[in-house]
Amino acid sequence: MNIQDNYLKNKKNIFFSENKDIQTHREKLINVFENDRFDKKNNESLKNINIKNFIDFKYKYLIPEETSVINNNQENSYSIVSVNGQCSSFKDDKIEITKILDEDYNDFSKNDTIENNDHFVNLNSLFLNSGFKIVIKKNNNIKIKISNIITDDDLTIFQKNNYICEEGSSLNLIEEYENKNNSTSNILNVIKLEKNSQLNHFLIQDNSPNHNLIITTHSSCKKDSTYTPKSI
Repeated sequence: MNIQDNYLKNKKNIFFSENKDIQTHREKLINVFENDRFDKKNNESLKNINIKNFIDFKYKYLIPEETSVINNNQENSYSIVSVNGQCSSFKDDKIEITKILDEDYNDFSKNDTIENNDHFVNLNSLFLNSGFKIVIKKNNNIKIKISNIITDDDLTIFQKNNYICEEGSSLNLIEEYENKNNSTSNILNVIKLEKNSQLNHFLIQDNSPNHNLIITTHSSCKKDSTYTPKSI
């Protein structure tokens, strides 16, 4: 099924489908796909990728029956089990976890520069169906481990996560992806670091060959802040 047909058939089940501004933006994205030749030579986002696995798909998403789990294991340390890209809300004096809102939809790119060059970000924006926002509050040093679980075969997960470190805070973030099914996950992580904050980001992947996973990360760092990604 092509991208436009997938979108028209499933748009009522996609995040923020009633927002007119987002609808207009998504219509522009569909035009980008309709007119693009998917030239690997001139598009960095397509190199070393089997395009067919991510472009030619049948949209399928299930809201999980089992809820995600959030544990405060010890002081300043949390573990999260995210199910099908969803995460429950949580709040204490150090962190806050919420669902993403309309205002978070395109907050990573004021000038649409990323969308013009990255088809996977475009797809994520077009079919967004899951995701969450985690805020590390000012002057806290936090460790979070997230286990990402996909429950069923043939699911298409389009997930956007926002990680925000307020001034003077730090986060050691460990994300695990260990799925043995044949689903597809397109994940966009948007990271915002305020002054004198830092985020160390560890990605652990042990998926089956049939599980398609693409992760795009966009970071915005203010003065004296640092973002350090590491894959294991």
